[in-house]
Formats: sequence, structure tokens, C-alpha cells
Amino acid sequence: MLEWTTCISPEDQQKFSSSCLIHNHFLKGIVSDDAHAALHVNVVPTYKTKTFAWVHEMYLLLYFKHYVHIYLSGLAISIDNSTVFLFDFWHTFHLQLLSCFKICKVLLSQQVQAFPPSEKYPCGYSDIVMVHMDIPCIVQVCTVFKFSWKASIQDPCFDTPLLYIELFDIVEFPEEILRMYRLRCRYFDMPSSQQQVGEILPITDVIHAVDSCVWCHTPKVLDCNVTSTTSLEVYNKFYLNNYSDKEWYCTIAEYL
Repeated sequence: MLEWTTCISPEDQQKFSSSCLIHNHFLKGIVSDDAHAALHVNVVPTYKTKTFAWVHEMYLLLYFKHYVHIYLSGLAISIDNSTVFLFDFWHTFHLQLLSCFKICKVLLSQQVQAFPPSEKYPCGYSDIVMVHMDIPCIVQVCTVFKFSWKASIQDPCFDTPLLYIELFDIVEFPEEILRMYRLRCRYFDMPSSQQQVGEILPITDVIHAVDSCVWCHTPKVLDCNVTSTTSLEVYNKFYLNNYSDKEWYCTIAEYL
């Protein structure tokens, strides 16, 4: 093959250039504990120094304050009524992985989105990732944030951005025909609860971005306005698409 390539005359050779540079986030990004993933957020946040009240109004995350307190208690950081909470937020972050097949090969970065509700997306627009909690879990990223340097509590662990995520349960393992996991949104254990269970964790817990989930529940009346983009915010049962690429297929086989 190499001999055939070298026989091509210079006038027959063509050079292709990409419209954007390919970045290696392992050089300057946030590297996970196992060094298999690198993560990157923009230097300038999308929103700066925002309060709990702003988060509730902008993102409609009713339990954000509750989960922040739980996260801080897990770090043994004491707070009181005088503590000032201020946060910076991002709409996206980038995830870059090493290949499952060639550990020295760096893959192209993937963008994970976490947009708040808007006129175009009334329920928000968030992507799904696999994270490593006590066990590997499939979760939806609701927002990417960090404690602002203007907040009254400061700690070295706050240098790493955090994710507010909502969890899915695996309710059915791959069938013989489809060979896909079936997911269901995890809700609070109360009658008629429509509030998903959430959690806050470091961005470095992300293992892989999920390319897509296939909606698998058919309501009595089909909403024709729902698309593949907005289905995650409307329905609560999905098939986990493990055929998007061989890297993701291998990751599912390893962790699930």
C-alpha cells in the first residue's frame, strides 16, 4: 500500500484541509482520574455569578439548591445562613476519549449540550452521557456549572466544573432481536410525581457521550410536534442506541 502511494506523481496528489482545527484536550483540558477522558469548557462561562433564584427561574430546576447542599455535605464543607452562593454556567462542554481499540489513539472531541428552556425548546435541550457513580449510569446533563470565585465558600475541589444530572433506570436488558437496553426516567417515589431524581457530580465522572436514545413508548395520542431532538424532554421511556459507532458499542459492552 505504501509503495502504491509513493508512486503517485506530485501533480496528481491532493491536499485537504479542515475548516476547523482538531484539538487535543488531553494537553490542556481536565483529565479524568483514569486518564481515559479529557474534558473542556470555555474559559468564559455563558452566564456568570448567578444565584439559586436565577437557576430556578432559568433552568426550572426546583431541587438544584437541595442537591448543592447534599454535594457540599458529602465534601464535609460547612455552610450557614450567611453563606453566599454564586455560580457560573455553560451551555456545553467537550469530551474527548482514547480509543477502546488503540489506547494511544485520541478520538475527535464530542460536544455535550445542556441548554435551558427557551421558546424553541420549552423543556430545555440536554444530551445524555454515561457516568461512573457507584456503578456506571446513564444520565441526562441538565446544566454545567461551577462555583463562582465571588462566592463566599472556596475550596480547591471547586476548580473542576460540576454537572447537575437527572438519572435513568435500566428497566430491561437487551432482547434477542433488538439487543438494546431499555431506559426509563427515574422519578421521586411519590404519587403522580413528574420530578426526576437528580444529582450533582464532577464533570470528570463522565465516561462517554451517548449518541442517541430511541423513543420506545407510544402514547394514545401522538404529538406531531415532538422530534428526535425534543423527545428526551417529552417522553420517559427509551431504547439506548448502542449501534451509533464501534467505540460506543465497545464501551457499553465493557461497563454495562
